[in-house]
Amino acid sequence: MAKKTLAAFLIYAILFTTVFVLLYPFLVDDGRVSGQHIRHEEIIVGRPSKAVHIPNAVEQRQVLGLYEDSRSLSASQRDSPLVAAFEPHPMEEPQQVPELPIVQDCPYIPKPLMKYVPAHHSVPLTNEEKLLAMCRQSKVVSLEDLFTETMVRTLSKIGEGAFADVYGCQGDDWRKLALKILPVGGDMKYNDEEQNSLKSIQPEMVVTLELSLLGDPSRLEDKRFPHYTKNFMQVERAAYCEGKFPEFMLDAWDEYDYRKDSDNDRPDIFGPKQQYIAFLLENSGMQVGSYVYHSFEEALSILRQVTLSLAIAEEALQFEHRDMHRGNVLVKRTKEEFIYFRFNNKDYHIKTYGVQATIVDFTLSRVTQKESHCLSHLDLNNLPWLFKGKGDIQFDVYRSMKNATKSEWHKFTPFTNVLWVNYLTVKTKIKGS
Repeated sequence: MAKKTLAAFLIYAILFTTVFVLLYPFLVDDGRVSGQHIRHEEIIVGRPSKAVHIPNAVEQRQVLGLYEDSRSLSASQRDSPLVAAFEPHPMEEPQQVPELPIVQDCPYIPKPLMKYVPAHHSVPLTNEEKLLAMCRQSKVVSLEDLFTETMVRTLSKIGEGAFADVYGCQGDDWRKLALKILPVGGDMKYNDEEQNSLKSIQPEMVVTLELSLLGDPSRLEDKRFPHYTKNFMQVERAAYCEGKFPEFMLDAWDEYDYRKDSDNDRPDIFGPKQQYIAFLLENSGMQVGSYVYHSFEEALSILRQVTLSLAIAEEALQFEHRDMHRGNVLVKRTKEEFIYFRFNNKDYHIKTYGVQATIVDFTLSRVTQKESHCLSHLDLNNLPWLFKGKGDIQFDVYRSMKNATKSEWHKFTPFTNVLWVNYLTVKTKIKGS
């Protein structure tokens, strides 16, 4: 019994230390915080000098823009290990956060999007009507019509997952874009798996669009919005479409298959009535698992960008990623010296050291649309194979999530985000180290 208690204590101590190191700059009073308003708090990578003042718990909360009285904090601030675990306390089993009431007819369709729904729509909306509204369409469009001439000319396949292929191209303004194509609603199996139904795809759509909205540039300038981060996948367009794969897409798929030996089915299996959800995205670089950091500062900047973005999404949307392995965090070079954030109406910036992180792929994720209390999530109890993997700590994280949530996947358990931050920290590789 004593050995089990000691083992549990060591595990939680490691996790707590990891998060504390990543968020340490939040806690440091560098002389600019006390007694004056600052537009942006700089989060600086590096080890503090001996002269640095280490604030107590009350000061820590002031620097974070929180309150001395913990009763003033929201539920997710109190319970999120990423945000509120700065006061010394005994390491205990992660607690479930009190749930908001859940509305049955989810996802919630905001009033401005209802103009895309037929005047004599169903009550409640059909799954097709919900998808059209979220994509801002009045009807299903042709898959081929998504592409401009420039996109066709520059198209290549750049990645794949069990439920989707991802293509890269350039827009008419020559910006690099990514296009994620997910088959939905069909009877034909894809990669030996059932396709997402028009209903089961909705949680991923809601999470993707809600997180993208957190990065809307207008939010950074408008103080009415309490949260901002652009480190989640930014959606240029979501589309509900149908049709056979055009030849230029099949050519791109074949070229990828020749180079990489694709694990996915060739999409010529799909007929003219096959439907898809497509996300046109800002191209966010390469997978962090393939990126070799050139310095300690680069690695720590990426981890801090990811950690702060998770904390913001937890507070704004009760967000859990639940699948943040190294393929779902992207890294790209940037000329921006700082990346800006807002958490609970307080602004921060992190020094980039030339790299920017983007968190992607929300197939397994969870959010609550706070305006309506609509919950969007995938019940991972329906994916038993997810918890049986071996050979990498990634699979241990899935099992740890299951233990932390007690398999109640609808509940908000932000401790799962800490598990993935710890995983990324363990997996970080620095050139020459």
